[in-house]
Amino acid sequence: MLPAVVMTIVALFQIHLAHTEHLDPWKGGGFGMFSTTRGGPHRHVHVYLSSDAGEERIDTPDSLEDLEERVRVLPTTSRMRQFAREISAAHSHRLVRIEVWGTHFDPETLTPTVAVIRQMKARARP
Repeated sequence: MLPAVVMTIVALFQIHLAHTEHLDPWKGGGFGMFSTTRGGPHRHVHVYLSSDAGEERIDTPDSLEDLEERVRVLPTTSRMRQFAREISAAHSHRLVRIEVWGTHFDPETLTPTVAVIRQMKARARP
């Protein structure tokens, strides 16, 4: 009986995080991977640096790929803030904008639509 109770708790917690914190349904110990295409390869992160000259999109440095993956999977405010601080330190910029994008498919036509799931602007601390 205990394994069934534990699996139910894990599944309910995964569903809660997927709906409140945008947890990738393919992660977190739940069974969302069997019922949705809203995660996995259908999510990506965009990083922008701002300066007096404007804003430019950059690739994530290799040293921060693990943190980018964690942001892509579960884009909480604290994870995104930490990622922005690390990007800012690596590039010596004061303002960083991070966007987590996801692809959604129309259930009738299967037409893909790409939209921002969560975004954040963060200033580096002096």
